[in-house]
Amino acid sequence: MPTLMRTCGLCLALLPAIALAGSKSMAISYSQNFTDASGIQRSLMFNGTASGTSLSGTVTVAGVSEQVSATIGTDGSLTGNVVAGNGQQIGTFAGR
Repeated sequence: MPTLMRTCGLCLALLPAIALAGSKSMAISYSQNFTDASGIQRSLMFNGTASGTSLSGTVTVAGVSEQVSATIGTDGSLTGNVVAGNGQQIGTFAGR
């Protein structure tokens, strides 16, 4: 589950941009390099939008892309889902 754990890190990194989005739609793009548990250098990228209380987009980790959607709380927290290309939910995440 390293992908989901890194997604939570992504949530925390996106909070300032999400807070600025308010009720307007705002494009968000983020990338980060990290070393996974086996010592391999990986990259994480997110491209999507924040609008009002919604965040949606695509997160790519180590070349594998998944769709994410989240609800933005009034305190800037995120609670969301990770969905595979076939529409099946494969995980959840939360961050503040």
